[in-house]
Order: sequence, then structure tokens, then C-alpha cells
Amino acid sequence: TELRIEQPLDAAAFMAVVGDGDELGGFVGAPGWLHFLAWDGDEPAAAGALYADGELAWVGVGITRPEQRGRGAQSALLAARIEAGRALGVRRFTTETGSEGGPSFRNILRAGFTEAYPRPNWRSPS
Repeated sequence: TELRIEQPLDAAAFMAVVGDGDELGGFVGAPGWLHFLAWDGDEPAAAGALYADGELAWVGVGITRPEQRGRGAQSALLAARIEAGRALGVRRFTTETGSEGGPSFRNILRAGFTEAYPRPNWRSPS
């Protein structure tokens, strides 16, 4: 991608992509967490996070602004998170996405992940 990938500690820039709500911005810079942004010039285009604990890590929060989709941001962010995890000693990564066959699912497979099992999503009855 021609987008620039950076690892910010700026919760506001991260939240500019992922949307409103302190629950996602509140862990920027927290122990074990690494956050990444893909930039189009001075505008954040896509975001992703990595939580690492020893040899294990979770790759998540993959969000791209609608007008930036199809530019390789999530593939580049996946690669950056995996590389950062490996530098920390991570040997096993896990992630999840929506239904099989969508763009996120294809990006994850291209990054080297294999499907372990389909996970049901539960919704509150209220």
C-alpha cells in the first residue's frame, strides 16, 4: 500500500478511525497493547491493535474508513502487527472476523492464519 503505517500513542488519532467511545481509546498505551494506524497523508485511514502476553497475541480492532477501503490498509496493518509481535517474542497469534468469504476473512488468510473453528456470536435478548 502507499499508506504510511505508524504505531501511535495518540488515542484521539486512533479513535478518529474506530469511532466514538472510551472503551477502545482507553487502552491506547496500556500494558501489553500496541496500536497501529495507516495514514493517507495527514488523515488516519485505518486502525488495528495487538495485545501480546508472552508467546501469545491477539490481533484485532481492524477498522478501515469506508472511503479508504480497497487500498491494502488492513493487509499492511496485519503485517505490521505480526512483525511487532514477533519482535516481542510472540509465537502464536489469534484473531477473528465476520463470516467466511468477506474481505477481512480473505486478508486474514493471506496473512498466514488458518481457520480453527467458526465462533457463534451471541446477542442479548433485551
